[in-house]
Amino acid sequence: MSVLQEAQEAIERYGMLNRGGTVILGISGGIDSLCLLSVMRALATEYEISLHVGHLNHGIRREAARDAEWVQDQCRRWAIGCTVGTEDVPTLARERGLSLEETARQARYAFLAAVARELNADTVAVGHNADDQAETVLMHLLRGAGLAGLRGMRPVAWLDEERPSARAVSGAGRERVRLVRPLLTIPRAELELYAAEQGLKPVEDVTNADTAYLRNRIRHELLPLLQDYNPSIRAILCRTAEALAGDEQLLERSIRKAWDQIVAYRDSARIVYQREALMRCPDAMRRALLRRGIYELRQSLRDVSWINVRDAIDVLSSGRVGARATLPGGLRLAIGYEQVLLCEDGSTWPLDDRPRMSGALSLTVPGLWLLPDERWAVCTEWCDPIKPGGWLSGAGALHAWLDADRAGQALSLRTRQSGDRLQPLGISGSQTVKKLMIDRRVPAYERDAVPILVSNGRIIWVAGVQIDRECAVTARTARVLHVWFERRHAPKETG
Repeated sequence: MSVLQEAQEAIERYGMLNRGGTVILGISGGIDSLCLLSVMRALATEYEISLHVGHLNHGIRREAARDAEWVQDQCRRWAIGCTVGTEDVPTLARERGLSLEETARQARYAFLAAVARELNADTVAVGHNADDQAETVLMHLLRGAGLAGLRGMRPVAWLDEERPSARAVSGAGRERVRLVRPLLTIPRAELELYAAEQGLKPVEDVTNADTAYLRNRIRHELLPLLQDYNPSIRAILCRTAEALAGDEQLLERSIRKAWDQIVAYRDSARIVYQREALMRCPDAMRRALLRRGIYELRQSLRDVSWINVRDAIDVLSSGRVGARATLPGGLRLAIGYEQVLLCEDGSTWPLDDRPRMSGALSLTVPGLWLLPDERWAVCTEWCDPIKPGGWLSGAGALHAWLDADRAGQALSLRTRQSGDRLQPLGISGSQTVKKLMIDRRVPAYERDAVPILVSNGRIIWVAGVQIDRECAVTARTARVLHVWFERRHAPKETG
């Protein structure tokens, strides 16, 4: 089978091209990308696609400007549009603290995405081949990886998934761009023969021989050594990657289903898992859900190692309420009674089902006041003891019916303070607010935001938890003070 036939088979098998669309070709001038340009040019009429070349001058080599001119000349000869960009990758690598290889990769994909957006293209094609795939699998194995790393490069992927933070800056409502690799199953040796047959003369990248780069050491040193053990090592690594890609796809479906069932709340700063449901998951699923949570918050899994995730899951498995784990990227995992919180360090669970208080408010009766976060309002009224409702039980979750004469009128709302105590209804003696919250399983990360109703300096209601027994409504109550919370705005979720 010829290179052209193999590429077309991959295009058909994976549905890489949309008829009538525009395809951006990432062309460096090397043999792989030049073969890609030749193949796509040969297939353009059949698939009714328009081609446009994107070339990024990384500023890494002295010959970079020469390469850009060569690509432009080639495009002019073949009457294909070309966009050339420039990026100072060495400086960018120092600023980001990344390797030159990784920075160049990110810069290239960002550039190709920008070209695609400018031309309303739905697809970007690059020239990775089977040897590149084998090298990638080995490189990930040496660094340590799970399924997502060991399955190597995908024949078809979303371009924004190939570069950190791309989703965050891609623009609301903008169509996502696909990244396709038509040559991924074709060995480099076959491409070299094809180039010779077609009279293609690529530019030479001298850095490909520089073993200071890990990929080049794998290409020139490790793979030849492994070939002594198995001459088919490259093909075996590619088949392994393909098999693991299928396993990952199957697992991803299960992860998406579990995510929808287990995540109770999420926004740009925090994700809340249902603890009991998360604890029922196998360890592998817990790790996957945590990794997905980290990616949702950071749009990247850079610096998140298997050990980081394992240690966090160990904290979860300990079952100790209040336990915390620190994760890379300024994230932490906190264990509550009913929920597990993944958030930015210093952030808290936004209490979407409870009012959240900060500072203090003076209240009068009747009245309505917005709480500081403007999601909830606190309301007060006088009512007759014979008024129907749930007041005879003393208090509801977000309603308190109190004996007005005992409660008094100098009302205020605040958060807990050191040494706070009250006499909970149904318990003899007094109790600290801290112990009451622990007994009622209020998560530690919520306690500082629970509203507390105070009259003349005395706590008469810990909202959503308990009222003071001295203010409970009795048969002798002449007038009832009703205090309650109303939701004003629903929490804003993302995704």
